[in-house]
Amino acid sequence: MGAKEEFMKMKRILKCLLLAGIGFGFQFWTGCATTGSYTQEQEIASGEETEIDKLLGGEESGEESLNEDDVLRLLGINKESETTEEMAMGSRTPETQAPSQLPATQAEKKETEPASTVPPTWRSDSYTERYQEALQAYRSKKYQEAIEKFNTLLATNPRHHLADNCQYWIGEAYYDLGNYQQALMAFEKVFTFPNSNKNDSAQLKIGLCYMKLNDNQRALQELQKFVSNYPSSEYIGIAKQKIAELEGKVSSE
Repeated sequence: MGAKEEFMKMKRILKCLLLAGIGFGFQFWTGCATTGSYTQEQEIASGEETEIDKLLGGEESGEESLNEDDVLRLLGINKESETTEEMAMGSRTPETQAPSQLPATQAEKKETEPASTVPPTWRSDSYTERYQEALQAYRSKKYQEAIEKFNTLLATNPRHHLADNCQYWIGEAYYDLGNYQQALMAFEKVFTFPNSNKNDSAQLKIGLCYMKLNDNQRALQELQKFVSNYPSSEYIGIAKQKIAELEGKVSSE
């Protein structure tokens, strides 16, 4: 419907409302009036209708004595408020919608996004110097920080000549944290590095991890393996002492 037709429609509605009001007053008045005055009141009503036509403008001629804003005001319609409400509804973007109204893909994205992790900070770009930083963190009993730094070095260059040492100290850090199962797995990984100078130390610690886990039989086996494979190790005395303790426990079990 065009703007012209819409405007004429509103004028017709207003005319009907005005005539209805006049008609109601006329009925009330004629209910109390005498028969002699009835014809006179009809003429008055007819004249009122003519005046309304003049006020609103003729429909056929397209006259617009009242403009659109006047008609809307008489009908009790606030055009500006309607426009503002429509703009507010139209400008509502997905970001301003309630969570339940967000598209499924956006909701799923928020749920599946991984939490960001802060990488360890370094004072040097040199692998060797970074290794010393990680080792210093371990010696300062900052075990979790040391684990993160050693893991970062392993990810940076797993073939570096210090990579096996990084793996070993990860095991030591877990051991000192009391996480013996994680320590055990870390020490076992040391043997994946060829010709590691930490093999004897890792084998000893594997036996000690099983002791901490109260698996005395397995601990005894691993320590005996240490003595057999590394008879000249500087830790041979410690291994033999632990074997003696375990043999007494195993025999009494």
